[in-house]
Amino acid sequence: MAGSPELHKEELQFRVTTPLYLGGADPTSGSDTRIYVRPIVAQWRWWFRALAGGVFGTSDEGLKRVRAEEQRVFGGVHKVGKAPTGAMQFRVRLVEQKLNGALLDFPQRDPVMNYLGYGLGRTRDRGARFGIPPGSQFKLEVIASEVTLQLIHILNYFWVNFGGLGARQRRGLGSIEWIHPKNPTPQNSRGAREKREAFKKLLDGSGEPGFGAIPEMPVVHPHWFRAKVAKASFSSWKDALKAIRNQLRIEAPGRPCLGEHLGSRGFGYRQGDGERHNWQQQTSSRGFAYYPTRDKQEAWNIRQALQAGNSCTVNPLKNPLFGLPLVFSGWNLRITAYQQQDSKEVEIRRPSPLSFRVFRTDSSDRKYGGIITYFKSRFIPENAHLCAVLGHSGNCKVQHANWDYLDYLFDWCDGAEVAL
Repeated sequence: MAGSPELHKEELQFRVTTPLYLGGADPTSGSDTRIYVRPIVAQWRWWFRALAGGVFGTSDEGLKRVRAEEQRVFGGVHKVGKAPTGAMQFRVRLVEQKLNGALLDFPQRDPVMNYLGYGLGRTRDRGARFGIPPGSQFKLEVIASEVTLQLIHILNYFWVNFGGLGARQRRGLGSIEWIHPKNPTPQNSRGAREKREAFKKLLDGSGEPGFGAIPEMPVVHPHWFRAKVAKASFSSWKDALKAIRNQLRIEAPGRPCLGEHLGSRGFGYRQGDGERHNWQQQTSSRGFAYYPTRDKQEAWNIRQALQAGNSCTVNPLKNPLFGLPLVFSGWNLRITAYQQQDSKEVEIRRPSPLSFRVFRTDSSDRKYGGIITYFKSRFIPENAHLCAVLGHSGNCKVQHANWDYLDYLFDWCDGAEVAL
């Protein structure tokens, strides 16, 4: 059609850094375990929304602009607000995938993977998930105008440097490397400010975005987005994942050795009290040693109150900020969120505002680093509430801790903060 922009074709090549649990219709089937294009486009779309939110804000007018720009680039079959409808401004297809050896059956007894990959292992009702091994490579072909390709480059940069692909990507699994001269190893987030400014120019964004007290969604903005390249270096991706696990939670008996964490002041943070590490080892009814969560006493008080049919008043719970629902399986208790939808309350999931990524610091597969990413936004929607549920009945509203709880964990991971 006359006046249409000239289209260009480009190939994007990727390498898998940590086990990738993507799956298809049946993730427990090896024949369904491969790379799919749709979740990759979904990642580009998510980062587009986060970047656009940082440019236009999340006020009512800002969100309208974000939706309009998102549907202009990624297309839409129905109008959201006054957003336009239409097709995507690019075409993408998978042209090659090379799996590095046999597919990975999720390890059942690996304490690191069992924690970071919670929900991927075998249960009574289904088999374990299969994963794509590190070292696997895949290639995409993108056809778009030059401007749209520039935009995809920026989205790709933020995705591979601060995000991941597949299940449990926020805990370091599914880390991806973009093999490209403009994004060379080590992919340690250098140039984030320049990429964000380039995105802003492509969308013709100007003025100061409005957020109210806090953004309505995760946004890439200096006030609400923080990222840090960890100081620690590791000899394998497994050691890097172990350090992430130890920063969040440690196994008993014993304490982790120095170096097996992302910061000496904050490791075991979901159980300890930060700098002093005042862990109190306990033993389960089955004889296993463990360090209890910080919330154990408050959760026990909730359980006792609900069993007695009483209302519960407890201190704000800390660990819900790492994602919901939070399950105390031995007590048949879970902390979850409900949102009002169509005159009824529906249980909703909340992803963690904190995420981790593993990257190679050279091309030898002998040195690895980590990146910690932290978004501040509205954790519970305005028309939702956090509550504790015992079994299938009885619940009480509870509160979660404020952002200081995650601020300390982020600050106590040693490393260099990324400038936006």
